[in-house]
Amino acid sequence: HACRRLDDRFTQRLVCDFLCPETYAPDECIFSYGMVCTRLFVMAVGQSTYFKYGTIMRMLLQNSRFRRSSPLSSSDLTERYCTPRSDVLAEGAMICEPVLWTRWVHVGNFRSKTHSSLLTLKAKSFEELVASYPPVQQALQRHAGFFLQQLNHVETLSDRFDTDAALRPALSGR
Repeated sequence: HACRRLDDRFTQRLVCDFLCPETYAPDECIFSYGMVCTRLFVMAVGQSTYFKYGTIMRMLLQNSRFRRSSPLSSSDLTERYCTPRSDVLAEGAMICEPVLWTRWVHVGNFRSKTHSSLLTLKAKSFEELVASYPPVQQALQRHAGFFLQQLNHVETLSDRFDTDAALRPALSGR
């Protein structure tokens, strides 16, 4: 909505030329912990699950001694620990907004739960589009600064952190 108020042509190009559809079969990995993020995702149809790795889970998976000595495979560990603690994302949900404002590495796993269609926006393409509209670029640079300031103050990072989450502290008076 904010982009639309800035420039109708920018919004038209963003929606018509830069959002790309992708489809996923049930239980297909969309991204996983530790991968470099390159695009934002918006759920169009279907459901997907997102599991954010906590500190202990990250340490367990990074500890080569644990991986060698554990009777659980990485997929067993994911099944036992991650699945019951996953968020279900439905139509309209957005994930990975931080990639639009900074270099981002995924801090969780994102899998399709059902046949799913997502719209994606490549960060590089977004950057190039924004650069071609100086008034939009100026406004989004201010937004990026605010977004990153809020992101740097969250207790635990998440691929689900978005503008709404960034605005909550400001709106609540903190």
